[in-house]
Amino acid sequence: KFGRPYQSYQLLLASSRSSATYKMAGPFQYLTRDASLTLNGVPGGTIKDGVESDVLAAYYNALMWNITGDQAHAAKAIEILDGYSATAQAIVGADAELNGLYGFMLANAAELMRYTYPAWPQQNVQQCQSMLQSVFYPTLQNFKPCAHGTWDIICMKALMAISVFSNDTAMLNRVVNYFYYG
Repeated sequence: KFGRPYQSYQLLLASSRSSATYKMAGPFQYLTRDASLTLNGVPGGTIKDGVESDVLAAYYNALMWNITGDQAHAAKAIEILDGYSATAQAIVGADAELNGLYGFMLANAAELMRYTYPAWPQQNVQQCQSMLQSVFYPTLQNFKPCAHGTWDIICMKALMAISVFSNDTAMLNRVVNYFYYG
């Protein structure tokens, strides 16, 4: 209970998204950051805010599970991961590559849970991997070289996390190659 690490933990603890009682906004079938769209009767801005909150909650609860050992946090992280894994089908709309921010968080939450929570069924781990590869990869695979460099980094970061979670050496090598030569 000393210094910056403890202060950071206090911030994490104070976030409503790190609560094991967090109520999911989704899961959503289509992920978007495009406020001009309405998908399944839900405005795009609402989807963006909901997905952002949900994926942070998955990651924060995965962290809280690993810090505290409280099973309720593990259950919440898994609930969100499983919800999106079973529901998400595509990324649509303008600024699609920025959804890599969510892919990065989901992959990191999944990676934490896979290796620290043996009660997460293997078929659900596989379903999460499949969702990351089929929903995020098609949108992020070509990076975004015309977006002043920052979108490229978002794509690279997400694909790197997805490749680690998926144990996909080819994807990992593609990201590293793009970093150096893209």
